[in-house]
Amino acid sequence: MDNFNFAVRALKRKENVEQNLKIYLDSSDSRVSCYAFVNLALHAVSLAQAFEDGVFEGEGFRETALLLKALSSGELPDPEVIRALREENISRMQRITDDVDIYTVCEYLVNRLEYRYRKDAGLPEGYSDQAFASELLTFLSNQKDEAQNLYTLRFVEQLPIRMTRNRFLELLSERLTAYRENDRSSFDEIMLLLRSASGINEASDESLRSLNEALSHTPSKEFTEEVYRTSYNLLMEISQELNSEIDSYQLLQEVLNDLLALVLTWHEADDFKYAEHCRTIINGAAEVLLSEADRVSDEAFDACGKLEGLPEVYIYKFREALGFWDDFLQRFLFSIRSHGFMERFENLRQAELLLSNSLFAPLKAERQPKMTPEYFESTVREFLEKLSAKLSGSTIFYGRAVMARVFSILPPHFASQEELETYLYDSLRSCTDEAEKAGTVDLLKQIMAELA
Repeated sequence: MDNFNFAVRALKRKENVEQNLKIYLDSSDSRVSCYAFVNLALHAVSLAQAFEDGVFEGEGFRETALLLKALSSGELPDPEVIRALREENISRMQRITDDVDIYTVCEYLVNRLEYRYRKDAGLPEGYSDQAFASELLTFLSNQKDEAQNLYTLRFVEQLPIRMTRNRFLELLSERLTAYRENDRSSFDEIMLLLRSASGINEASDESLRSLNEALSHTPSKEFTEEVYRTSYNLLMEISQELNSEIDSYQLLQEVLNDLLALVLTWHEADDFKYAEHCRTIINGAAEVLLSEADRVSDEAFDACGKLEGLPEVYIYKFREALGFWDDFLQRFLFSIRSHGFMERFENLRQAELLLSNSLFAPLKAERQPKMTPEYFESTVREFLEKLSAKLSGSTIFYGRAVMARVFSILPPHFASQEELETYLYDSLRSCTDEAEKAGTVDLLKQIMAELA
């Protein structure tokens, strides 16, 4: 019997605190583990179906499948093993993020080559830089603040870049000064994004690494139609591989998150009559992942039907339970510590993170060193030196693609609508390559149509 509501009411009156904290924790664990169990079953079968379709197979899948197989037999996996697999997967996703950023730079460059060889390419009749800049500004002005900032980033990323390397680095340095007074973690996060966006980190995919190297050293005038076609086709292949990797590792992360949340809060509630259905599904998924079966069994699919609608039911119970977490922790911190409940409260907090939309969120907040002027200066200096060296060793054409990608993360600061309009106009006016400008205008029009 779920005495959750009784315990909550009693705790609000501070009655029988130890007894009712235990009831609250037991009930909360039950609600969270039920929700995690259902989620795990459904995510596991999705991962197995992806394998049936020939999706990318990589590291960590077999190890996870073995844990799922054990769980389906009633054995509870070691949470530390799951944590290790989760951390390894987060590292893989960071490497993939680096590859995606390098891919984006290559794509930016190749997209602008396309319009040299398209028969229908060209600027619209009656086109003027001033009129188009005004059209872009009007579109942005009609958006709410949050959307306006997001769309401005999209526009800036696509605009032609016509500035010297030194001017670009100067603008970037000015923008980074805004982080001087921030906490260390915020600063480290933006620097992580910038290192990836700038392509300083090497691609892990061999095909992408080779293409990026070739594009970065090929002068604009040497991009023949044959080079363009070859680069475009290779980009399409790399895109499919990257998307497959991303889909696979995101599915894997969902399974690992559900599994860890389940283990941390394991409490096989008497009224959870769907446990056997979950085990059947998880076993069917594990068999596919371990190549013991070619497809998910009919029995597992039948069990999936029994879980229909349950995620919506249990997410409500899950959120209701965790809705009191902060309040009770603050009110009864001494009792929680003295009665040995602290670990269980911490496990509930971690389970909440694991079952959220933040798939790759860290579970334990590490104490960050304080931001110091020396740390800020040395980190920025090192980054700008590496970025300068990368730009110096690349063609101007490739360098512009890198600048555009970096500006999509940390765009120039616009103090007013007039400054933004001037930037839009100057970017368009300074581009004398009609094919590149035609490509830019076409892409920006597509973005406006997509966002309208």
